[in-house]
Amino acid sequence: PYPDKPPLLFWLINVFSIPLGKITALSSRLPSAFAGIGCCLALFYLGKSLYHNTRIALLAALFLATSSKFMWMAHRVAFDVPLTFFVTMAILCFYKGYAARHNHSPNTPLIAPPLQGKDAGEVKKQERRYYTLFYIFMALGVLTKGPIGFIIPFCIVLTYLILKKDIQVLKETRPWVGGAIFAFIVFTWVYLASIYGGKEYAYQILFKQNVGRFASSFAHKRPFYYYFINFPVNFIPWSIFIPSIALYLFSKEGRGKIQNILLPVIWVAVVFVFFSIVSGKRDIYVLPLYPAASLITAWFLNEFVEQFREKHFKKVGYYPCYILCAVSLVLSILLPTVVYKLYPQYTSSTIPFVPILLIGGLMMSRFTRHGRIIPFLFTIIFVIFFAFNIGTLKAIPILNQYKSAKEICDKADSVMKPGEKLAMYDFFRDPYLFYTRRNHI
Repeated sequence: PYPDKPPLLFWLINVFSIPLGKITALSSRLPSAFAGIGCCLALFYLGKSLYHNTRIALLAALFLATSSKFMWMAHRVAFDVPLTFFVTMAILCFYKGYAARHNHSPNTPLIAPPLQGKDAGEVKKQERRYYTLFYIFMALGVLTKGPIGFIIPFCIVLTYLILKKDIQVLKETRPWVGGAIFAFIVFTWVYLASIYGGKEYAYQILFKQNVGRFASSFAHKRPFYYYFINFPVNFIPWSIFIPSIALYLFSKEGRGKIQNILLPVIWVAVVFVFFSIVSGKRDIYVLPLYPAASLITAWFLNEFVEQFREKHFKKVGYYPCYILCAVSLVLSILLPTVVYKLYPQYTSSTIPFVPILLIGGLMMSRFTRHGRIIPFLFTIIFVIFFAFNIGTLKAIPILNQYKSAKEICDKADSVMKPGEKLAMYDFFRDPYLFYTRRNHI
């Protein structure tokens, strides 16, 4: 169903399907699941490298893992989750190479701790390895979803170095060596694909699916402000802290600390601006900014933990916490009530959610009143984790009765003869091809 996409996700699906002997719904989802886990681990190490603070690193990884859209997409077959992993790894590898010898923030010593005590030659080798990996991960990003896998991380790095007035570092990345490796990985596939698919196929991959979508999208056209509304909704519950983060950074106390989050701020800005300019918009397109948003949120809440008694945090810090407490408590009552009125036959499915939301809300309220921010945050994380997993067990089977293509495809497949084609009138959905195992319509 995706002849116009690069091949890496399909290769990974085939690899994960080998032990099962065939491609299944489970093996198709495994690349996204492992890429999601990899994103969280990469973000943890990036947080450690940036701040030398395990709390910030751990919170960032947990915030990413429990942000609603990222958590949902990591359970599905999606190009954007592996793309996000490769973008995150590219940024991590660039930063590790850069931090080996460059002091770029108050939290980073001139020589990063793992490299202290090593001679200049060892540091140089380490630096070159990281920069080589930077180019390799960008190439893998291109093989996942086209040129965007290169454009996003390169623009982030370039903007960062310009603002740091350190643009000469690009020479240290050995672009001629990295570029050669990048070109070998990407254009070997492009060349072979154009041989087997023809010039039209190469044109589709390189131009129509990328330049065409940027200039004038043939699908998913939406206004420029789409992500201003869409992203906060999909980053729930952590988006509740966005206004507080903005107020803190523009306050007298926080204004001077913007340098501490310069890299993730640039990361968010580049992805947000780029995809806002593109005429074709979908909520999953900006998934690569979720790691950066999680890192900024973790940094802010670490500031809150360390300064929770300060006057300027009485509002910007505590108000979002009380809002989350209220939401949890209200949902514990509202969810079963609404379901009972609209779909009484499914009321029993909401029962497991009630104690989780109620007890979680009460515990969060108690922790907030006593200024215990870390237990408060971990309570939210546990509530989200258990609610999501219970929802997967209880709600998804119910929704599948109305939304899933599998049931009708099983019926269609039982009456279709080998070689017969599947027709869809006035709509097109890929799962119908997958579940009927038909390659053509």
